[in-house]
Amino acid sequence: LLLNMERLTRIGSHLLVGCDSFDEIILENTTTSASENFNNKGRKVALIIGCGIGIGLSVAKKFENEGFYVVGCKRNIEQLSEWFQEHSIVNGETFKLDARKEEDIVGLFDYIENKFSKPPEVVVFNIGANSPRSAVEETSRRFRKIWELACYSGFLIGREAAKRMIQYKESHEEETTKDNKYTIIFTGASASLRGKAYFGAFAAAKSALRTFSQSLAREIQPKGIHVSHVIVDAVVDNPISMEAMGGLSHLKKHQLIQPSDIANTYYFLYQQNPNCYTFELDTRPHVENW
Repeated sequence: LLLNMERLTRIGSHLLVGCDSFDEIILENTTTSASENFNNKGRKVALIIGCGIGIGLSVAKKFENEGFYVVGCKRNIEQLSEWFQEHSIVNGETFKLDARKEEDIVGLFDYIENKFSKPPEVVVFNIGANSPRSAVEETSRRFRKIWELACYSGFLIGREAAKRMIQYKESHEEETTKDNKYTIIFTGASASLRGKAYFGAFAAAKSALRTFSQSLAREIQPKGIHVSHVIVDAVVDNPISMEAMGGLSHLKKHQLIQPSDIANTYYFLYQQNPNCYTFELDTRPHVENW
């Protein structure tokens, strides 16, 4: 696929400039649950970090449909709350979150554990930060910011999720059954495996996230916690991607990967039994070159 590099670079840079406001971000949430008096104890929770209009929102909707209470996190809480309403996600809440801030991540997991008396069963790390630029024009500040968004925040989420899941499972062995699974899923990209021209910062961050997820899986899977890394090797069909890619409006639906199908894949991973875990899975349309 030939991308409109000038347009993609401009939009990607604009998104990263918006990250300058991160220092002002604190935990702020909007509850969208249909019943404020619902007994939260024992409810299954899915936490989605990077709950954007494509993969993240579709994952939230899929897990809600399967009976989960979903917690979606994004920089723009007003936008995310609107999306939850538009997609009729009524059993969940949205958080404004800086995923690079350790104290905010710890506070988020504390909040979930206090509300539900246990950690989330499913944690999905879905932050991208895909923003191309020539390596010779790249700045250290921008390179570091992409790494912080796409890799460092993944470490914080993965560590905190793993720590809480291990502690809970060890203290509640009687509750650990085939229906009580704990799963951490990291969204990867083709950049997780290779570095293309103009994508040096993104590839560096994504490949680092992949190897971290490998290490985490080897460490905690023997404890019955499923860690998976999903390589999404295609343009995802959502409005933001279409705007950023500019010249791809001629593509037909079957040439794009559908967020709802990725969400089904994530739920499939969650359903796997410990004797048949998938660590890495790559997914793309049947017509995609690879």
